Amino acid sequence: MLAVDHVVVSVADLEQSMAAFTALGFTVQRGGEHDHTHNALIIFNDRTYIELLSLKATWYRPFLRMLAKCGLLAAVARYKKTFSWRTLHWITQAYGAIDWCLRTDDLDANLNRLAVAGVPLLTCQQFQRRRPDGQQLWFRLGSARDRDLPFLVEDESSLYDRVPIDGQTQHANGACGIRQITLSVKNVEQAQVRWSALRSCENSPCAETGIVFTADADFLGKYALELAYDGQQRVDLDASRIDQLSISLRPNGQQD
Repeated sequence: MLAVDHVVVSVADLEQSMAAFTALGFTVQRGGEHDHTHNALIIFNDRTYIELLSLKATWYRPFLRMLAKCGLLAAVARYKKTFSWRTLHWITQAYGAIDWCLRTDDLDANLNRLAVAGVPLLTCQQFQRRRPDGQQLWFRLGSARDRDLPFLVEDESSLYDRVPIDGQTQHANGACGIRQITLSVKNVEQAQVRWSALRSCENSPCAETGIVFTADADFLGKYALELAYDGQQRVDLDASRIDQLSISLRPNGQQD
């Protein structure tokens, strides 16, 4: 199985971003802490979510940002062969929409499809997140060495613990799911071919979420989001306080 899991939004200050998304009508809950980052989640009933991700306020945070601004972290990333190649891009790029993720119950098999298609891969790594209640979550991440394709997550602990929906999926703005992700890519044809290779032999993966590749994006950041909602007219949310993120609400049932 392959399904859209989440999209990643890099933010400068987690507290301020939580407040900004709450003001846009979202229910935002704390996700927890990784080794060097912490996050908050905007979760929908189908367990897709928007992840707000920020470096933790540690003594070395200004140092890392300085290295990123000077291009040194990007230089280091070029020699990485593990999934860390991708995570280094998360802290060296501008804030805003930076990445997207599919969940799978067979990470190795899905990556093998890309390998057979000749797509260079990164070595998978195990990661952890500690929830605010202290529970430790474990998962594996893997991907192609191609940021136009999504990275993949396979849960080693429970998906239901990593993405809890109890009482946290009702949003004041009516948003009820990720309807479409429009991705800005350098080569649309290559992205579509590699996307087809990843999806091969799957039973209607990502059926609930449209994926559109474009080389002529009129938005900033890696992607633009369209969320389904219960209203009557399309609404473009003012996410100007969240750099490089385009996000809109489209009524359920409205056709393109």
